[in-house]
Amino acid sequence: AIDQSIAVNLTGVLYGCRRAAAVMKKQKRGTIVNISSGCAIHAWPGWGPYSAAKAGVNEFAHCLYTELRPFGVRVTTITPYWGATEFVASSGIKGHPAGDPEIRKKCMQASEMGDLVVQVCTQADHLAMPDITVQPLVQEIMPM
Repeated sequence: AIDQSIAVNLTGVLYGCRRAAAVMKKQKRGTIVNISSGCAIHAWPGWGPYSAAKAGVNEFAHCLYTELRPFGVRVTTITPYWGATEFVASSGIKGHPAGDPEIRKKCMQASEMGDLVVQVCTQADHLAMPDITVQPLVQEIMPM
């Protein structure tokens, strides 16, 4: 489970970015957008490998940003907290507030994430947004 979590959430990002970066460096422009997680910033019990992988994405993206800036390539990491996704159901968390339909309406919707990615990619070429954190107002941040 640890290997799978690291492979899906970190290693895949590294390989994908390497391929995209090569193309964008040649064309001297582009934007790479990585999706992280609030788990990269806050500690929740039982989420160590996932949190470590997402924190790795955040730091890798910072390094990649410094490497690609001279080539006109921007790198942004979006770090969402609760979203209206199937994350809670697939994670097996029982009774999680984000599983409640009324709470889900107040969390980031897929279309809102899509709109945010479009905004990042359509910024003026001379501007960059290395980090964006999105938290729903209904989520209380309690752990570390």
